[in-house]
Amino acid sequence: LLEINQVYIPLKVLPTQLESIIELVRNNFRGCSVSMPHKIEVIKYLDSLEESAKKCGAVNTILNEDDKLIGYNTDYFGAKKAIETKLRDIAEKDVLLIGAGGVARAIANAVKDLGGNLTIANRTYGKAKSLADKLEARAIDIEDANSFSGYLLINATRIGMDNPEEMIVAENAIDNFDAVMDVVVSQ
Repeated sequence: LLEINQVYIPLKVLPTQLESIIELVRNNFRGCSVSMPHKIEVIKYLDSLEESAKKCGAVNTILNEDDKLIGYNTDYFGAKKAIETKLRDIAEKDVLLIGAGGVARAIANAVKDLGGNLTIANRTYGKAKSLADKLEARAIDIEDANSFSGYLLINATRIGMDNPEEMIVAENAIDNFDAVMDVVVSQ
């Protein structure tokens, strides 16, 4: 359809390998995707950031333009479009986002830009609080997520990726929301 002659090669990258892999991209590839847990850490190895990546403080796509690596955050646009398309209007509605990593940052920015009342929970309360403070949102302890109720529950963690039966909240807590969004992808 697009007539692009390129190959996509998935690689498992350990945190200790990130810098050398990014140099490999710089010297050999047109670009790459970045997945958990590297979306924040990868920024220090890039030459510049597009506005969405600056806003979110995370990168999920890198383009190599003449050996200059530019970071983008397409998670932000994808989350925003998914929410607008499927849920329409979340303005003034309570949204609980669980997670504080790279994809959580992108989704949090999308929720705020769409006018949602954002609350963030994370296994590490300090990370939830830090992200919430940046976005003028609220942070709660992860233990309080099961009793929270609102319009939208978003899982922006790895929970469920390795074990599809694992859940970030108790199963009955899902009934406290009108809609659920999950970033879990199959391995």
